[in-house]
Amino acid sequence: MGRVFKRGSVYWIAYCYRGKEHRESSCSTSEAQALKLLKQRIGEAANGKWIGPVEERVTFENLAAALLTDYEVNQLRSIRSVRLSIKHLKARFALDRAVDITTERIKKYAADRQRQGADNALTDIKSRIGKGDYVASKLLPKFRELAEDWFRSKGDRRSGTVGNWRAQIDLHLNPKLGDLRLDRIDVALFEKVRAELRAKLSPKSVNAVLTTVAAIFKLAARRKLVSGNPAADAERAFMSATELKDEATKEQRGDGVQPLRPEEVLDPNEIRKVLEKAEPGYYRTLFLTAYLTGMRSGELFALRWSDIELKGIDAETGRESSRGRIFVRRSLSWARVEKDDGPVRPRFFPPKTKAGVRTLPIPMELAGALRRWKLQCPQSEHDMVFLMLDGQPMHRSTALRYGLWPALGRAGLRRVNMHSLRHSFASALIMAGAPVTEVQSLLGHSSPAVTLKVYSHWFKNVETDSVDRLAKSLTTGSKNLGHFLDTFEVALKTNTA
Repeated sequence: MGRVFKRGSVYWIAYCYRGKEHRESSCSTSEAQALKLLKQRIGEAANGKWIGPVEERVTFENLAAALLTDYEVNQLRSIRSVRLSIKHLKARFALDRAVDITTERIKKYAADRQRQGADNALTDIKSRIGKGDYVASKLLPKFRELAEDWFRSKGDRRSGTVGNWRAQIDLHLNPKLGDLRLDRIDVALFEKVRAELRAKLSPKSVNAVLTTVAAIFKLAARRKLVSGNPAADAERAFMSATELKDEATKEQRGDGVQPLRPEEVLDPNEIRKVLEKAEPGYYRTLFLTAYLTGMRSGELFALRWSDIELKGIDAETGRESSRGRIFVRRSLSWARVEKDDGPVRPRFFPPKTKAGVRTLPIPMELAGALRRWKLQCPQSEHDMVFLMLDGQPMHRSTALRYGLWPALGRAGLRRVNMHSLRHSFASALIMAGAPVTEVQSLLGHSSPAVTLKVYSHWFKNVETDSVDRLAKSLTTGSKNLGHFLDTFEVALKTNTA
């Protein structure tokens, strides 16, 4: 079953395992030592516990490096927690061979870590008592109570936002965390909740829930009920790249600031067809206004005639100008408010961002259309520009079902939504060479970074003569740029000689 042989002055052993011969140096000049190693290997093979000489050289650090490489290659989001775990483990096992890390040693390490955690917790409690921040566990509120306190403090926010928070607390947070005391909730629990939510929600929706619960724990931290914010420390859901089907929904793509897809935009020729096929009067004026101003649908449906100045004053000449202005001051919302049991009613709020309060120019083509529509527009107590037959502000879904989609169908075009008219406005400006800051200002984005991200496809494809104009600027005041550069090169060589 085995043999001992000599190479130079060192004894080697040879033995068979599963039909294959293995050779191994005894690292000794003693034949007795070689025979002892041979008997050990034969015994290990007979008991099914054989470990080859290559495996014996593997250390903990080798295994840790291989694990990290696997996480990096597969872009696993939990790599941060794995790095932290390895950092702790290295303090105990860094120089050990993998075969020497036994179950007993691992159990002892776990017990030591628990003891260390208990000591650290005791030190933290003593420190907080000294600062007057300590609250006994039995006095801590349950998550449900804290969440309600936080929610009540947000009653002055937009009704749509408040409704989203209410749904997140009632549907996703209270069922899983509601009956737990705050000291029973940690990062590991939040990451477990994140994994459970990910099974039924998009990554964007999951991260929105985590952001809400982090805000709730921020209130607990302000009240000195907790020393940290485990929700803020929990890793967010990974926004992995997935195949988009032809009818991909916003839920599939994520609903945050996402790059716009070309099929969501109508080009100027398609806009012309929509306007031709739209019903004259209300809908044709609505779509023309949306396309030539880039206003959000909520801003359009909140627009009053007092917000429109069909004739303005030229800032340079002081004379009346044919170009008017639209003052965007508010936005319409049909979202139901908490504890509002009656019929849903329209509510008006400031625009979505501070930059949303803006003044927009009215092109002459739009000014004429608005003048004609003002003569036909029904009167209403709200002085609305675009309203429904009953005098109430228009609902976005109504304009979509009875105005835009029928016009798109008659024009033989794909279905898009009202927001696509805003996107079409922005993309047309970009393709015409408008600076990103101008597009941002007209759209009411909070920063140029938002504009760049949403319309990255169009900015990448814009070609201008900027480089040519830069080169021509060098020749200004000089008849011969080549002669200038040659003279500069000669002078440079003279100075360095």
